[in-house]
Amino acid sequence: MLKQIINLVMEKKEGWYSRRKSRRILNNTGRISIDLKLVDRYREKWTRLGGRPWKAYLQIYGAVSGIWSEDYVPENIYYGRIEPTLNRKDFALAYADKNFYERYLPENRCLFPIVRLRGINGKVYDPKYRLIEEPSAFLDLLEEGGELILKPASESSGGKNVSLVKVGGGCFNIGGEAFNTSHFIRYLTVRYRNNFVLQDRIAQHPFYARFNPESVNTVRIYTYRSVRDESVHAIQAVLRFGQAGILVDNQAAGGRSIGINSSGMLNAFSVDKWGCVNQEVAARENSDPSPVPGFEQMIDEAKGIAGKYYFHRLLGFDFCYTATKEVKLLEINCKNIEINFLQMNNGPLFGLFTDEVIEYCLHNRKTVILDFHI
Repeated sequence: MLKQIINLVMEKKEGWYSRRKSRRILNNTGRISIDLKLVDRYREKWTRLGGRPWKAYLQIYGAVSGIWSEDYVPENIYYGRIEPTLNRKDFALAYADKNFYERYLPENRCLFPIVRLRGINGKVYDPKYRLIEEPSAFLDLLEEGGELILKPASESSGGKNVSLVKVGGGCFNIGGEAFNTSHFIRYLTVRYRNNFVLQDRIAQHPFYARFNPESVNTVRIYTYRSVRDESVHAIQAVLRFGQAGILVDNQAAGGRSIGINSSGMLNAFSVDKWGCVNQEVAARENSDPSPVPGFEQMIDEAKGIAGKYYFHRLLGFDFCYTATKEVKLLEINCKNIEINFLQMNNGPLFGLFTDEVIEYCLHNRKTVILDFHI
């Protein structure tokens, strides 16, 4: 009984948040008239998974993408039923830890940014996971004039607490504030609770830099490992770029996204978190159409790694492409993977796999995990 009560409360919470967000997006996209037969098919399809498939999602996704289909996944049902059934949420925090990637995927080590320092469970380690007793001596060896990216090892969604660190004059400068070595160590301990990665800043390829040179702009690839035959499919892809003056490309921080089709070509419009479409940005930056550099390799890498995440059928990969034409993998998302911008750009999330996902979720239990600090 207690499990059912907890599940109900969490579904109500997700539903309330999703509904509030959908109303704000509707204010930007407008309440477009929809074929009532399409609405009926949409509701009939998704009511099977419980909850209420709000018509607002159908309006939002169709209005922005120009694609109308009953296969659009309602956000509240995705978070409340689909992702917790296809992904083991109780394993998510460990698998999403950026310090975990090179341990779990040693054969893919070259894909990840160069790490200078790691904070793991209250201790500080070097790039090869050797315990550092005196972090100050290690930090003093960092190159003068270098630029580093400091981010939480986990729970960095929306670009939260991602900072640019400039090394110079024996100090570490973050946002105009200079820290000497001992104060910087204190900063890592207090602000990040020694749960962080300190990485080299990536110089991105000019194709990506033209969208915003200040943020490292990424390609989000969404993969699905089929419940029927275990084959991995890359079913969605978008290019994400940050707002001018902002370090991160996340939409929660004002960034935008442009859909990428299966041939690696960009859509003719970009969209922000709230459904605001801008055709000028995409048209200007895509005036000389060509496939997104590195896209084919990104797809191959994502599919290869997704097959090793045995407890997660849905993954969101964040790739970037360097000035030296190398593909790098910044993050593997396995929990609370944002879907609105994928469907607004490219149409229904699962495409041809929609019905098999619904059937699987109808007949399999979902995971619910309560995780918090006291």
